[in-house]
Amino acid sequence: METLEQKLNEISISKNLDFDSSHNVLMTHIIDPGDFYVRLTRYTPLIDEIENLKNLVKPTAVRIGQIIIFDFKSTNGTKFARGRVISAADNSFCVYAVDYGFYEESVHVDHIWKCHEILLLSVAPEMAINCQLSECAKTGEETWISATKIFKKEADGRPAKLTIHGQNSEKLVVNLLIDGWNDIALHLTLLDLTFLCLVGKQNTANTSQKFDAVKPKVSPSYKFNDLKVNVPMHVRVVSGKLLKDFYVAEINDYQEYMEWRKDITPYSKKESKVVEHGPVRIGTAVSVWQNFGYERGIVQEVQESNRILVHLVDSGKNENVHVDSLKTLPTQLLNKPVLAMHCSILSDLEVNIPRFLIPGNDFVIKIKEIGCGFESPHIVEWIRH
Repeated sequence: METLEQKLNEISISKNLDFDSSHNVLMTHIIDPGDFYVRLTRYTPLIDEIENLKNLVKPTAVRIGQIIIFDFKSTNGTKFARGRVISAADNSFCVYAVDYGFYEESVHVDHIWKCHEILLLSVAPEMAINCQLSECAKTGEETWISATKIFKKEADGRPAKLTIHGQNSEKLVVNLLIDGWNDIALHLTLLDLTFLCLVGKQNTANTSQKFDAVKPKVSPSYKFNDLKVNVPMHVRVVSGKLLKDFYVAEINDYQEYMEWRKDITPYSKKESKVVEHGPVRIGTAVSVWQNFGYERGIVQEVQESNRILVHLVDSGKNENVHVDSLKTLPTQLLNKPVLAMHCSILSDLEVNIPRFLIPGNDFVIKIKEIGCGFESPHIVEWIRH
């Protein structure tokens, strides 16, 4: 136990974390975007010692509420963890893993050992922190299930950066970045699975304010065309300079769009400015003035001096504009699917890239792997001119 004592002396275990503070964490258990557990990465050396404990002793008895050591199966084999006994049935027990946030429903007494005094919660408090995503509101049961599946696939067991925005009951309300991602709440919103709006209790300079999980005035629910793999598509380039990062439009869709786009400016002129509805948020669908009229866009980044980086969804271009140029997007303009398809050709082509990617150039492609909304491009194969 000497190494354990050294690790405990090297770190300070605390759940009293400041509002607006940021921390490196490990995702330890995910129920859904509104209920998950993290652990500060600075606790990892101590966790490593606990997971590989030696010379464990059997308890004389196991009772409800007792802190014990139990083993569990992980992707790296059998590990040990601290647990609190929740209930008992014959020789099996329901145990809550205090440093991970999950429950083991049926732990046989043969897999339970005595917890050493230096690992009791009075000395080493539980390290799992219960959280919910800020700005991530449920739109419906089915979409919430889909959002949960993606959240688990992309985040479970991964390192993350967490920023605390408030507290809702026992949960911290947080912003979460997974690896090199942008905001994971934004990722789920761009997939049209959640709403990007404040939920839970948020901290402000003067007081805590409760925000209801309701649909925001401006919804970023753009639609995308249904696509199939390995089906030839006649497309034309709309923007891009690299084979791994360019945008095309299907020929027929482009012709229809050129007629339909005439409605964007008249509709948009009747709308109010986005800033009149509160702070501009990432993921907001907007109309933005360009050279000869309004175009549809989505806010990608809020910058200093009232500058906004907007992605134009029908051309694939990014524009840095003043916040006053943004109008709320009429609902009529959300019904038309996004025109520009983000593409990437991974294999080298013997083509003149500047001429190949000149706007208006047309050719045939096959989609080999369908991308994900605004997040990742379609992997495509060039067939012919």
